[in-house]
Amino acid sequence: MKVNASELESELLASWTQFREALVRGDTDALRTLLNDDFTLGHMTGYLQPRQEWLKEIEAGEAVYHSIQDAEVTVHLETENRATIIARTITDATVRGAKGQWQMSFVTEFMRRPGGWVAMQTHGSTW
Repeated sequence: MKVNASELESELLASWTQFREALVRGDTDALRTLLNDDFTLGHMTGYLQPRQEWLKEIEAGEAVYHSIQDAEVTVHLETENRATIIARTITDATVRGAKGQWQMSFVTEFMRRPGGWVAMQTHGSTW
């Protein structure tokens, strides 16, 4: 059964919202369901951080996301099962003791599975 593009986009935006909200809550259990097993976080430095390492930092309080507000979100549906979200955000976080508010752009690739969309990787940069 073919799903129309607006339904796919709505599902994808809901997954993005769940991802942001789980980060702010520090809910690593929810993040484990929203992130593919081989998910990587691409830092501005070029470092590709594996999912488990990033989640351990969140659990240890080394990465705390106080708020993430979307300024602009663009969805690119490639197929019924692959998509990319480009989100410009205002991110308030404390990372390894340094608290700040940054204008971050996240390019996140998603894959649609039977249970919904999961993030495959994301790359962050400033805007």
